[in-house]
Amino acid sequence: MGSLWVGTKYFFRAAATVALILLGQASGSAAASDVLALSEEADRDDDEALVVTVELGRHTLNPGILIFQDYRTMGEFWLPLGDLMATFQLQVDVSPDRLRAEGWIYNESRRFEMDLEAGVLMLEGERIALSRDQVERHLDDIYVRKDVLEEWLPLHLDVNLRRLQLLVSTIEPLPLEVRLATQERRSRIPGSRQGFDGTLIGPAQRLATLPFMDTNSNFRVRQNNGDRRLSGSYTLRAASGLLGQDFSATLNGSGSSLGGLQEPNLRMTLGRESLTEDLLGIPGLRSYALGDVATPRIPLVANNRAGRGARLSTFNRATRTRGNRITLRGDLPTGWEVEVYRDGTILDFQTAPDRDGRYEFQELRTRSGMNTFKLIFFGPQGQRREEIERFFVDGLSTPAGQTNVELAVNQQSSNLIDLRNRPSGGTASGTVRGVALVEHGLTDRISASASVTTLVSPDTLELSALPSDPLDDFLDQADVFSDQPDRLEDRELISRAGRRQVLLGTGVNATFGGVLANFDAALNPRGGFGTEFSVQSAIDHMRFTLEHREFHGLESEISDRITRLGAPKRESEIDVNASPTVSFLRRPSISMGASRAAHASGLRAYRLNSRLSSSLWRFRQTTQVSWNFEGGADRREETEPRSPQGNLSFRLGTSFGPVGLRGAANYRIEPDPQLRTVNMTADWDLNSRVGVRNGIRHVPENSLTTLTSGLNWNNGRFAIGFNGDVNTDRNFSAQLTLRVGFGINPRNNKLDVRSGGMSSGGAVSPRAFLDKEATGRRDPGDPYLEGVAFRGSGISRDHRTGDDGLLFASGIAPYSERVLELDARSIEDPFLVPTDPKQGFFVRPGQTTYLDFPVVPTGEIDGVVTIVNGERERPGRGTRLQLVRENGEVLKEELVTFDGYYYFGAVPYGRYTLRLARDHDTFIPITLNAENDFAWDTNFVIERE
Repeated sequence: MGSLWVGTKYFFRAAATVALILLGQASGSAAASDVLALSEEADRDDDEALVVTVELGRHTLNPGILIFQDYRTMGEFWLPLGDLMATFQLQVDVSPDRLRAEGWIYNESRRFEMDLEAGVLMLEGERIALSRDQVERHLDDIYVRKDVLEEWLPLHLDVNLRRLQLLVSTIEPLPLEVRLATQERRSRIPGSRQGFDGTLIGPAQRLATLPFMDTNSNFRVRQNNGDRRLSGSYTLRAASGLLGQDFSATLNGSGSSLGGLQEPNLRMTLGRESLTEDLLGIPGLRSYALGDVATPRIPLVANNRAGRGARLSTFNRATRTRGNRITLRGDLPTGWEVEVYRDGTILDFQTAPDRDGRYEFQELRTRSGMNTFKLIFFGPQGQRREEIERFFVDGLSTPAGQTNVELAVNQQSSNLIDLRNRPSGGTASGTVRGVALVEHGLTDRISASASVTTLVSPDTLELSALPSDPLDDFLDQADVFSDQPDRLEDRELISRAGRRQVLLGTGVNATFGGVLANFDAALNPRGGFGTEFSVQSAIDHMRFTLEHREFHGLESEISDRITRLGAPKRESEIDVNASPTVSFLRRPSISMGASRAAHASGLRAYRLNSRLSSSLWRFRQTTQVSWNFEGGADRREETEPRSPQGNLSFRLGTSFGPVGLRGAANYRIEPDPQLRTVNMTADWDLNSRVGVRNGIRHVPENSLTTLTSGLNWNNGRFAIGFNGDVNTDRNFSAQLTLRVGFGINPRNNKLDVRSGGMSSGGAVSPRAFLDKEATGRRDPGDPYLEGVAFRGSGISRDHRTGDDGLLFASGIAPYSERVLELDARSIEDPFLVPTDPKQGFFVRPGQTTYLDFPVVPTGEIDGVVTIVNGERERPGRGTRLQLVRENGEVLKEELVTFDGYYYFGAVPYGRYTLRLARDHDTFIPITLNAENDFAWDTNFVIERE
């Protein structure tokens, strides 16, 4: 019995061993069969083929690739490796004929080597065995199963059958994805290419051009306490080309029945900016100007100041800010108001122009990255217009290894031709100031700067009492019945005369891990120095800025400010902005800030402020609260800490159809709580040309109520308005305004009259014509095309070319690279297409850029692609065909459909070569002209062994 059991046991062991050997041989044979099968060409049914677009976020990466859906394996998808590698711009060359795919992904250290003959893939040093259920060799590509490709590359692929899309989402950003994001950010910067890689066209160099001009004038009559007065003012602005330069001039003046005509104010600037070329033969010089120029802001030393002088700069135009502060200034006609916003939050406002006819917003804080400021202008009769100013703040305003220089000198607050013969205001007005700034990029993350500044510091005014809040100044300005508010009334002044100073500055900018840091220092060789440090960063939806500066005996324009507490010794500020997600509020913006300043007197000044801007339904509101208080030991008997000052302001805006409402209220919290002012304005657009404004303003302190009403008519060529106001003291005023702009299109010498905005920029004049012989230029006999529309910023699609084929668009921001595209849908004949539908251009102030858009007749090419392998023929589906111009440029590329058919439509007349995308040695020559405009049944035969 035992021997039987032993024999049986050994028998089963031997049988199992033989079975394992046979099974191993079978699997080895199967593996060998798989290896051989990888090198063979696969053939799939036509009903499995799909043509899909490749989508990455908002970007269409490829308009059409051929994929297969295998219904035998639960609908698995097979994707073309070569097409996807080219679409993702990964450096992998896929060659199905050679049974190989080799190159690298993301970077050169990540090798990708596929060998179908050996049945292996070497991916980043890892050996991966391949099988027929993972990879297939097709005629024009190597196809990989979708889930397998997702294992090889750090991305996720999803096929949307309803929309025929291949949706790509990345785990690790593709190099292409990084470039697209970079281009998108840069496209919002002035001077960016906006996705256009061709040649930019600008205005032709001319000795002189006729100017574009804007005029604003107003006439006013008012009665105040029985005193009746007539007054008027005007602003004339012109821009043109002069001696190959950019020339601009602004003239404004005023007069009244009591004071007579006042001396006019004339500002002029002559200079040039460049996007790429070196100006004046100086390497890297990007801009220069003579006349009304501004010196740059230097941290701890000097603010941005305008005056007559000269400026040279190699800095990129988009990088216009240093030291986390900017200044916005421009022309402001009499009777107009302006508000400045950032991210939908109001930062400041100005209710009247200064003596130079301008608005000026000093020391607006910037953040790292793109800063978009919106200026909203309100006219006296309800007019409204907007302007956008963009500033890109980067720790690397100068790239690594490069050096930028800016030199500026001017006579502060003086014009090139000073008709008033006196400074416009300020104790340092009329004095000469100069700035020399150098910045060098040390690394990709660090840049350093140095500066020399000479200026006369303003007289230091120490006041025994200050206004409780800047709101007091606004209320004085807003009083329409006050001629010249006395801001220093009942205030004791202690003056210290300014003196000439030379100050040295240095700074370091660095960016690490989303943190932008700046360190600046300033030194007066005669004694005294100062330091400043700031940090900016963002956490989720919250941005914050920290600043700290110290003055150790430094006398500068920044340190010698008007103060009742003596010179500042130490200042600290924190600013936090957040945009949290709140379900019932749309785009809320919360801003909180605090500052502390220690002065030489021993007193410390504190300021707290907070602002909330939000939208709820149709309403947009901004609420701001500010507190000022003082503390510390008093070292001077005549100086005592003031009681706390607190103010609350509230602004509300909404619209209901054609009616817009704006309201504001100002409340003093400390001391003596009291409602300061409350006002409401309603703007009603009766139609596209006529608008009405009505408003009411009440000041409880003196029980004064003012009613206003206005009517504005804008017919597109000019705008005229009338408004009046009356108050409870029986005082009244009435005002008439007129605004008109005009310029001449130099291409046809036609006068273009508009209601404004002509001189604020340049113009573009595209021309469309039929290029019969496809020469690329207009020859005698080529007719103009009427009724053609264009697409591009600054041009309305409603505007069409006239009988001379011309269109004229003005008011385009200068030195900003733009793209203009001819709208082919506006051409009635479908067989007429533009040879170059998109053209890049830029404009210069007061000058016109010419663009020509030749339109040529077209034909069609179609046929069938057949693959012949011995005696076997089948459709060449998935094959890519290219249509190539005589100069070697690929005009179009099409994917052959599942039945082998291809079609090229709207092909301009000319000579072409039809070839395989992957085999340029196989081609067919084709010629399209007026006698032979259709190349039908152009069949393509591909022979395979």
